[in-house]
Amino acid sequence: MWRNKKGISPIVGVILVVAMTVLLAAIAWTYMSGMVSSPGKQYQVGMKVERTANGLTITYVGGPDQDKVSSLTITVYDTNAKEWYNGTTTSWTNTESNVGTWNNPTVGKSTVIDITGRTDHRFHVTVQATFKDGTKQVIYDSVV
Repeated sequence: MWRNKKGISPIVGVILVVAMTVLLAAIAWTYMSGMVSSPGKQYQVGMKVERTANGLTITYVGGPDQDKVSSLTITVYDTNAKEWYNGTTTSWTNTESNVGTWNNPTVGKSTVIDITGRTDHRFHVTVQATFKDGTKQVIYDSVV
């Protein structure tokens, strides 16, 4: 009656392998689902940075979501001299600082940063917008 046991062992083995695979997949899914989140709303506004003979002109150009912007924070970093522009006329520093924060900016608002004596340097310009819902988003990040 119990002589032919060969058929049971492979079936039990397959069931165990399938169960372990399902368990590992469930653990991986649970772990990964906690790490993945949606990026949230991506607002559409923009900046324009133009380099002239002795200056960088930074201009807010707006966009479809311009009415949702509460402030803009601008940073300018001289990649050659390893210095930050701190927002005062021709003043550069070794500590990170920003050009300034524009509260409730209007389209067309601009500033000119004097780069006299640094015309052959490259500048990393970053602009971060803060929106009325508290969201912050980098809207410009480039080297000019």
